[in-house]
Amino acid sequence: MTEYEETIKWLAKARKNEVFYNSSESHATVVLSSMFENAEHYVHTVCGDLCGDLSTNSEFIKQVENFLSSDPNRKFYVLFDAYNEKFGETKLAKILLKYSEQVQTRRLKDAAYLTYKGIRAHLTISDNRAFRLEINVDDKMAFGNFNDKEKAKIFDDVFNRYFSDDEHTEPIDLTNAA
Repeated sequence: MTEYEETIKWLAKARKNEVFYNSSESHATVVLSSMFENAEHYVHTVCGDLCGDLSTNSEFIKQVENFLSSDPNRKFYVLFDAYNEKFGETKLAKILLKYSEQVQTRRLKDAAYLTYKGIRAHLTISDNRAFRLEINVDDKMAFGNFNDKEKAKIFDDVFNRYFSDDEHTEPIDLTNAA
């Protein structure tokens, strides 16, 4: 286990109100896996296409499945800003389909995307306390916190506005994608 992974896992488990940074896809995988491992109620995410390394990473997939399988009341909502039909072929998609009562997937219409300070961004929030905001989606540069309830609430409100906006988003039926 790397020092970065140890630090992130400790921050997540201890629910420390401390800003962390990530600067690569491997860091993103560590952070997102830790978010699922420590979430108790829900995870919301705005993402690209989920067809890259993350959707095939065994640790991430394990944590998503553990999160969903451990409690039927847990929810995972995914909002794609660059949905790709190939996602339906991934192991992650098959897990989301398996827990379809707990999972909702939508996509932004018309090449829309979430922005932060005018820059395309991706976002993951859990339990109104933890968040990871990716501010460079190409290089996976992000910052986050595992216990900043104020910022997490603001980000979750933004997510919910986007996710429930039928004018700019549409549902994805994973049963037809697989």
